[in-house]
Amino acid sequence: MALFRILVASALMAMAARATVAASGPLPEPVVLRNSDGMEVHILPVGASLQRLLVPDAAGQLADVLLGFDSKEVYKNGSNPQMGSTLGRVGGRIAGAQFTLDGITYHLDANDGNNTLHSGAQGWDKQTFAVEEVGRAGSSPSWVRLAYHSSDGEGGFPGSVNVSVTYALHEDNVLSMEVTAQSDAPTPVSSYGHPYFNLGGHASGSVLGHILTINASQYLPFAGDTLIPAGTILPVEGTIYDFRQGQALGDNIDTLLNTTLGGWDNTWALFGLDQDAAEEVQDFEAVPTPEWAATLVDPASGRGVHIFTTTPGMVVYTGNWLDGSVPGKGGVLYAPHDGVAIECGQFPNAVNTPAFPSVVLRPGSVYRNRVEWRFSAEEAAGTAR
Repeated sequence: MALFRILVASALMAMAARATVAASGPLPEPVVLRNSDGMEVHILPVGASLQRLLVPDAAGQLADVLLGFDSKEVYKNGSNPQMGSTLGRVGGRIAGAQFTLDGITYHLDANDGNNTLHSGAQGWDKQTFAVEEVGRAGSSPSWVRLAYHSSDGEGGFPGSVNVSVTYALHEDNVLSMEVTAQSDAPTPVSSYGHPYFNLGGHASGSVLGHILTINASQYLPFAGDTLIPAGTILPVEGTIYDFRQGQALGDNIDTLLNTTLGGWDNTWALFGLDQDAAEEVQDFEAVPTPEWAATLVDPASGRGVHIFTTTPGMVVYTGNWLDGSVPGKGGVLYAPHDGVAIECGQFPNAVNTPAFPSVVLRPGSVYRNRVEWRFSAEEAAGTAR
């Protein structure tokens, strides 16, 4: 991890010299990272996106565990529902597609009813990042750093932002992601990765049998029937939101299917954060180094992923509105609940919620979001011993 921190430091020094990648011309090819265990990740410069992630099971059988698309153009043209992409400037919803900062009200792209979702039509998931540097271990790349310059006014947001995204693939089957950003004016930033996992393989159907455990004793309730947090943080004890001992994603989903959610699309406050989270979280990070936040296991394949992060919040979204309108990899038509996005970031609508930790990035400060996906493989359920 020391090398990783050095890479981030060098990225910050180079930020001022970056320019936006030209939108014309053919889209760049993915960067492929590999390790000696056969794990492989394909990273598209469009949206700094995770396009493929091949992970072994206990027998060494590889499967691509990320939902996504073969076509690079799908990631660019907005028909991809942010599968694998880096969200920004602000992931999640902003109520009323507006916010007020330092006495000035800014109006954004309302692309989710009256709200802004994942920063609207000009979100970072659709922008082409520059591949700044690729590091190698032996003959194969083991890390890549990508960068993007977001201009003042892009998507309605104030200030110019330089963002750097670094992926590193380690020999112990750990994939890490670090997002850093700096701005020349106060602006909200909550950028993070948005992979949709299906640990049985992207084409293996529903994830409702996957077991999820979350290191959170508190969650963020919604305001009425909206998908906007009410601004409070409540205990999970005695509710369907209590994943501390692990439960299948399908165990309590029936109570959500006929609501505006259509499944899980909820936020948890990690690491014991409660109603005092705004005071406890400083500089965007709840903990100084990545700590365990959640574990997702597919009993059918035996694959698991242990998620470590520094962020205060985590959203779990079970792909409730996937409709197969755009064929996925290999022509697969993804249906509702065929993947689960586990999003480590700031609280949704925090820019409009003083009780939540601030997402305002000011000149001279650095936004940082760190996550590690630590993959494991056990004997599949039902396998003879």
